Amino acid sequence: MTFVPRQISRRTAMTWVAAAVPAVVGAGLLTMRLSVSKWPSDEWPAPPGPGYGNDADLFAPAPWPDMMSQANRATLAALCDQIIPNDGVSVAASEAGVVDFIDELVSSPYESTQYFRTMVLNGIAWFDTESASRFGKVYHLASSGQQADLFQDCFGKNSRKGAGLVRKLETRIDAEPIRQAGWFLDVLHHLTVMGFYMSDAGAADLGYVGNQPQSGTYSGPTEDALDHIRGVINQLGLPMPDFSRSRF
Repeated sequence: MTFVPRQISRRTAMTWVAAAVPAVVGAGLLTMRLSVSKWPSDEWPAPPGPGYGNDADLFAPAPWPDMMSQANRATLAALCDQIIPNDGVSVAASEAGVVDFIDELVSSPYESTQYFRTMVLNGIAWFDTESASRFGKVYHLASSGQQADLFQDCFGKNSRKGAGLVRKLETRIDAEPIRQAGWFLDVLHHLTVMGFYMSDAGAADLGYVGNQPQSGTYSGPTEDALDHIRGVINQLGLPMPDFSRSRF
């Protein structure tokens, strides 16, 4: 079994969850799609235990137990890394702590996270079952090529408004579990990107330099920032402040 170590603390993961919860809410291919595994129907009710309350202590670990096994986390890591791989510039999603974030989210005892809990845990179970059926191994133990093939066979398998004719025709021949897997990957894509860009690695990937402590005297805004301020003030028809008299 692949062990997926924690990349972030449970305190940090709970902080991400607290921030994320309000926002979430061919013939050969045809043969393959018609023989896919049944989509799981487990409900995964909310686990017992306290939530973080109205005034969360973000310096303490999350007050609920994690639901995912190491096998769940390993398959989740492999799926998340299909969405954001290590490209030599920034680390992969799993290396940035995204698995910890999603594990914490689906384990949280809230009705508002029930949809994610059911979708993610059933999605992980389906990918392991389907991978074992196709390749003889659960998803995280399959080869990188097999993982990519199964992922690509399912990702985007929901015809959206404005989708091309070929995609709409393909949607009609996709077996129902493939479409369910497509919904799951849409949800997982959303959670992976959200978690990654809340991490230090994601902030560095964006070039974000905020929230950095400074020592000594504040030198004031940069010239680029001042140029932006001047442009906005000019558009509003307001006088430019005398920054020479400001104390930074």
